[in-house]
Amino acid sequence: MEHLISSTSQVKETNTRIIKEALLEMGSGTKIMTASRTGLSVATCNSILNELESAGEILVVPDDNKTNSAGRPSKTYRINELFQVGCCLYATNENNRFSLSYNIIDLSGHVIASKSLSQTIIDYETMKECLLNLKEEFPTLSSVCIGLPGIITSDGVIESCDIIELEGLSLAALVKKDLQLSCRVENDMNLIAFGLYHEKKYIENRCVVAISFFENICSGAGIIINGSVHHGKSNFAGEVSFLPFEKDHGRRIRLPLARSENSDIVARTICAFVTILNPDVIMLTGQSISINMMGPISESCMSMLPQKHMPELTYVQNTDHYYLQGLSSMIKSTLLS
Repeated sequence: MEHLISSTSQVKETNTRIIKEALLEMGSGTKIMTASRTGLSVATCNSILNELESAGEILVVPDDNKTNSAGRPSKTYRINELFQVGCCLYATNENNRFSLSYNIIDLSGHVIASKSLSQTIIDYETMKECLLNLKEEFPTLSSVCIGLPGIITSDGVIESCDIIELEGLSLAALVKKDLQLSCRVENDMNLIAFGLYHEKKYIENRCVVAISFFENICSGAGIIINGSVHHGKSNFAGEVSFLPFEKDHGRRIRLPLARSENSDIVARTICAFVTILNPDVIMLTGQSISINMMGPISESCMSMLPQKHMPELTYVQNTDHYYLQGLSSMIKSTLLS
């Protein structure tokens, strides 16, 4: 019986999400339009839409296209975008210059507030104070997705991070306990790759990889397979700085500012991904490479691999847009749930 109840609850949650997504895509719609769009029965849509209306999650709006009829007119619904809002928060450390940036987004994914704050230090108290202020300013804030340059274990502990004050913290658990906010903490390159995937609207079965080579910072990668972030068994997938390319195998890959000698390590990293994942797209970023190096990098790859296996190879200097797109896509998914 418990299994049946659980399954029924899960089906309803899934159907509710499908209906919300349909209303967002349509802009507005009646129960019959929603049923047609989702493939769910009119009775199912009627029940869920009534519940969402009572809760205030959807609003009844006038439909100027309706003609007068003798019967009761059908209600037209749209999502109440401000019923819940989410926070996309990310921390950076560039040569010991710290910043904490956020976007507040509504259920449609629209940015309703945005700010970047310079910090002398970023620790849990800094983040907590920022989120407390945002909760006060946005009372319907319910979820936060935090991006960090580091390794986050499968149980949510920050194992290592370019911001050392955050190492060892179970950040998501702390935010949930202290601030009563749903929270997800994700690696920055995973978010950049996720943002690239959604921005380009790649088809679902594509594999997309984003690799960073920042000056004197451990290289890293984000991997998207079939529309989802690939974390691996222990959230270690993408930690390419551990690839044994250096003569000293205990030394992690950290490249200096862009110069031609970097091309070999970059090409070998690309080839490692091609031979294991055979991705459709690989995006490179970071100050250790430049657009002028892309030709030699590509030629080096093709000297090691058959050309037909080479992915689409691109270089993006500034990935902030993809970073925020990845955060926004994740938080929007949480809000719709």
